[in-house]
Amino acid sequence: MVFAAVLWISGALPLPLTALCIPILLTVFGVYPDFGDAVAGFADPVIFLLLAGFMLAEAFQTHDIDRRFAYLILVRFGTSARGLVLGVMVATALLSMLISNTATVAMMVPIVLGIVASVTALTKTDEDNPSANASNLQIGMLLGVAYAASLGGVGTLIGTPPNAIVVGQIGELVGYEITFVEWLAIGLPMVVVTLPVAWVLLTYVVYPPRSST
Repeated sequence: MVFAAVLWISGALPLPLTALCIPILLTVFGVYPDFGDAVAGFADPVIFLLLAGFMLAEAFQTHDIDRRFAYLILVRFGTSARGLVLGVMVATALLSMLISNTATVAMMVPIVLGIVASVTALTKTDEDNPSANASNLQIGMLLGVAYAASLGGVGTLIGTPPNAIVVGQIGELVGYEITFVEWLAIGLPMVVVTLPVAWVLLTYVVYPPRSST
């Protein structure tokens, strides 16, 4: 563990090479009787599940499907300040169910900053126009992206790597297998409930878009 941590932090070796060194050392020091047992973890079904999620995310990003999907969601929620925040959060949560939270946030932040920049450039200042509220709007949208990515990642088994890791550990230690549908039956309602709560707290309590901000 110390060996891996030092190499990860220092970057002395590429991450894949560091990972491959671990089973070799485990075999040399007698933790496993042979090399085959030491590398058995690389064939764990959880690894392939995460790999499939990463491949899906890469396909989305290569063909700009994720951005098109995000823009489509945003258009549906109108142009009011609170509507924009809600649209950003819904798009982020839905994408986070299919690709990793980090990749979702990295994709959504430039979109959010572009929206805020466009809104700031507007000159109309009526009550529903967030042009005078760019500061609160920007903070609310960026925090909304972060919260929505975390909340959406709970919705599916591949939403975030810890989900699949926990399922793998439960199957190994307890002997109970959780399927994708079983996780979805519990995770999706949690997203449906918690996402609106987070939006209300952001836009009505913590960072309400007011003309005085």
